[in-house]
Amino acid sequence: MPDVRLLRVLPDDLVTIAAIATRTGRTDERVRLLAQGRRGPGGFPPAAGFINDKTQIWRWTDVARWFGDSLGEPPAGAEHAAFLAALNDALDLGARAEDLRERPEELEAVLRFLPDDLAAA
Repeated sequence: MPDVRLLRVLPDDLVTIAAIATRTGRTDERVRLLAQGRRGPGGFPPAAGFINDKTQIWRWTDVARWFGDSLGEPPAGAEHAAFLAALNDALDLGARAEDLRERPEELEAVLRFLPDDLAAA
C-alpha cells in the first residue's frame, strides 16, 4: 500500500489520571492520591503539562516506570512504553521536518538538539 502513511502508534504516551487508572486497573481517585503523594511511597512523576486549567497529563513512560520501580507493579505492556513513545516522537519529528523544509535555518536549529548518535544515523 504505497499511499499509506503511518501517523501514530497506540497507545499514546500522554495520559490523564483516567487513562493511568485504566491502564493500571485502579480507580481514578486512587491514581489521583498517588499523584498527589497522599498515598503510596511518593515520588510520582511530575505532570508533563496541562490540557486545560484542570486536566494534567503525564508521560506514560515515566508513570509505568514509577509503578514498576516504586510499587513493584509494572503495568502490562510497560516494557514497550519507551519504544512506542520514541516511535511516535520520530513520526512527529518527521511530520514537523516536512513543514520546516521551506525554512532550512529552523530545521537546522531543530536538528542541533538531536543527540549526536541519533543525528548521525
